[in-house]
Amino acid sequence: MHSLPGNIRQQLAVILTELHTLAGRQALDFGKTQKPWQHYERANQAARETGSESHEIHTAAEQAFVLLELGETEKARVPKGSPY
Repeated sequence: MHSLPGNIRQQLAVILTELHTLAGRQALDFGKTQKPWQHYERANQAARETGSESHEIHTAAEQAFVLLELGETEKARVPKGSPY
């Protein structure tokens, strides 16, 4: 994806962000925890490429659901001073 022109790269990053977020949510709904985490990590990487803060915030919030499912409520909280 790095060899693509900026606008096309950003558009593809938006699609990848949405696809990985959806796949992560689906995997979480099926009771899995490792696979959703991997999808959300990929969604986070793609979200950074979009240039859109809202995509980054959305993927971080979705990833917090995995932590909540694991009972890691403190880790799921947004740290004080975080840009999100």
